[in-house]
Amino acid sequence: MTKRARMLGLVVALAFAGCDDGGGGDAGLGADAGPRGDAGEESNDAGPPRTDAGPPNADAGPYDVGTCTPVTARVVPTCDFTACGGDPTGSWCYTDLCLQQADLFPGIAGCPASVVDWSGVTGTVTGRLTFDGTTARRVATTQLAGTLGVPASCVPIPGLCGGTVAMAINGALGSNGSATCAERAGGGCDCDVTVTLGVESEAAYTVAGDVLTIDGRTFDFCSDASGLSLRETGMMPDEPATQTFAPE
Repeated sequence: MTKRARMLGLVVALAFAGCDDGGGGDAGLGADAGPRGDAGEESNDAGPPRTDAGPPNADAGPYDVGTCTPVTARVVPTCDFTACGGDPTGSWCYTDLCLQQADLFPGIAGCPASVVDWSGVTGTVTGRLTFDGTTARRVATTQLAGTLGVPASCVPIPGLCGGTVAMAINGALGSNGSATCAERAGGGCDCDVTVTLGVESEAAYTVAGDVLTIDGRTFDFCSDASGLSLRETGMMPDEPATQTFAPE
């Protein structure tokens, strides 16, 4: 989800590589006013009472989530995805956000992605994506929380969890979240992590085969009877996740 939504550039900077301070961009989510009910007032002259000063604002705008509700955002070893192309036109609600461990932390010498335990980090995403033939619009909020397990092999010197490791994770999260780490019996760290990310975007898009291009960024996608799914391509995607939607 945008650079702000590169969530987990988040914990990728864990002090695995030392005290490297990554900067997290702030990703505010604009709140759009809901329907405007007009109280109206009664006229004092001989005419009938004026019950409504005007029609209500029935449309909350392009960044309203509409009828979309929160669904699971998860971190797993592998996310299944197959591009098939199709027609993305319409309004879509998230049904799943799947992040692969290796996309969040590709690993370094002595600390491969597979040894970092993400199973205790869970969350939700609420959002809406629309394609009208020329413009793609999206609003989404992702919240993650839980305990990230950093093995002893990634923290070879005891006593660093509450300082160096926690500082590195907080540096990566920036204003988007926070982490508190403690020593784990037997070595390594347990880090309590919370993350909140938001995105609002509006950009032109094109479709060519099974590739969707939005504002210069490319996504493999599949829109069929089961819904819409997409995954950004490239070496360092802004959104390292498989995103799945159903018609609103």
